[in-house]
Amino acid sequence: MAEVLVPKTLAELLPNINNEEKRITAGCTDIMVGIRSRRMASKPMIDINEVEEIKVIYEDDYSVYIGSNVPLNKVIHNELIQKNFPLLAKAIESIGSLQIRNRATLGGNIQNASPSGDSILALTVLRAKVILRSLRGRRQVDITEFIKGPGRTDLRNDEFIEYISIPKVFSNYQGYFEKVGLRNAMVISIASMAVVYKLENNIIKDINIAYGAVAPKVLQLTEVENFLKEKELNGENLTAAGELIGRNVSPIDDVRASAEYRTQVCKNLILRLIG
Repeated sequence: MAEVLVPKTLAELLPNINNEEKRITAGCTDIMVGIRSRRMASKPMIDINEVEEIKVIYEDDYSVYIGSNVPLNKVIHNELIQKNFPLLAKAIESIGSLQIRNRATLGGNIQNASPSGDSILALTVLRAKVILRSLRGRRQVDITEFIKGPGRTDLRNDEFIEYISIPKVFSNYQGYFEKVGLRNAMVISIASMAVVYKLENNIIKDINIAYGAVAPKVLQLTEVENFLKEKELNGENLTAAGELIGRNVSPIDDVRASAEYRTQVCKNLILRLIG
């Protein structure tokens, strides 16, 4: 049985972080599966579940901050999230089962760095930053830069994810999230899409688009965003954007779907913005 350290405060946690020698965990929903399947080696763990300082959600004038230790269901039902970022709540609601969401944390879901990660997809279009903490201090990294590839992040050996911050500027944007899979519940995406956009007289003034499960990491489609800006939100423009999307995604063939099917799904999903 691996040694488990259970700090009660950040002051107890910070001197003990060494990600080469110890594994930080909170909900254990991914780690226990990895250890039992022998995809992960068993090593000493730091259980941060009792560190209350990172179990809060709060705001300032510019951003909303989500503690890395906040369970997913509490993120979904939090008033600040519902008011400002309902897209994030919808995306997180599609993760696993109710029981999993009661245990799993937002920090853990991000650190898992899955190409089909639903929370990562929503946080990408919301231009979230990951706030990392160590004894040396804090640093902020854009979520698109923090995720390096499947299971790989920019986390240094003496750091942990303390907060995720989301700029309030997007609280006035419309949003859309959808994932496509082989069943309706507890599904791993064949392809997924998140969009936030701002309309004036049906003209797209600003738009952020990202896709999941179609590249080694969540894919931000800057070229498509630039194409749609200052254009009318209509079928003709979205169809043209879909063709551009098809040329930008790079899905693979696997047991869930072919690359060709995934590409077509991506092209079709953007049309959902007009129902």
